[in-house]
Amino acid sequence: MHLTELYQKSMKIISDSFNHIKEETGITDLDEISTIFIKSEEQNHSLYRYMDSLNKEIEFLEEENSKFEASLKDYEVIL
Repeated sequence: MHLTELYQKSMKIISDSFNHIKEETGITDLDEISTIFIKSEEQNHSLYRYMDSLNKEIEFLEEENSKFEASLKDYEVIL
């Protein structure tokens, strides 16, 4: 396949995809669609960072809980 054929095939895929998005959303402005996708991606990234932060906090709290449980067992042995 020649470079021009690959380019034409890629352009058709992009055009078909854009037409599908227009049909499904009713949005016909490419800039508006781009803005929506960018905002959505930024929000997803922000949520991912927040989730990662929560997971790290959970791991820390689980470690602390394990330490407290071990300390509690030590005190139970003393009593």
